[in-house]
Amino acid sequence: MVVGAGLARRFPFLSCNDTDRYVDWAVTTPLMILNLGLLAGEDTVMIAAVMGADVGMIVAGYLGAVALVPTVKWLWFIIGLAVFAPVVIALVRTFRQTVIDKNDVDRIELYGKVSLLTIVVWSLYPIVWFLGVGTGAIGVSLEAISFAILDVISKCVFSFMIVQLNVSPKPPIPSSAPQYLPCCKCTRTGLLDILLLQNQPLLPPLPL
Repeated sequence: MVVGAGLARRFPFLSCNDTDRYVDWAVTTPLMILNLGLLAGEDTVMIAAVMGADVGMIVAGYLGAVALVPTVKWLWFIIGLAVFAPVVIALVRTFRQTVIDKNDVDRIELYGKVSLLTIVVWSLYPIVWFLGVGTGAIGVSLEAISFAILDVISKCVFSFMIVQLNVSPKPPIPSSAPQYLPCCKCTRTGLLDILLLQNQPLLPPLPL
């Protein structure tokens, strides 16, 4: 209704496509960073700082999209890229080093895949913004389709990959393997306990 009344052209911040898109990104992308931080086992303060930088990047992109003056538009675009750089550095170096310190092979491998997907796909958003909102080289329809495809890859594929850590099967513990209780006193006593245990019958004799 707002678009039909022509108010969106006069007040670009009322544009349904722009507002909904950036509100969605402002909610979902920090949650993705939260998932990456929890996967890596990163400190809460660092995760919150990266999430704040991500929100700042989204806000800068939105202000650039609705700006009417070209100089202001490109200024916000540059600010958004400048805020995006610390996010990439945190995902590539800080979070990665933290997950490496955990010495969990499965977690390290999964974080490497998910973080690589996130960085590559997120790096394509400024390109689409540049070609669509910035220069108008592509139409509004192609711009919306491009953003939709990137959203599906960055969010849906991300979600399917992130749940692998919880659903991956673990090797079962063989029940037939002999289990010995280690002795907490010394090594000699522990060996003696094992020898005595082997000489005893596994089951008590049945009464006649």
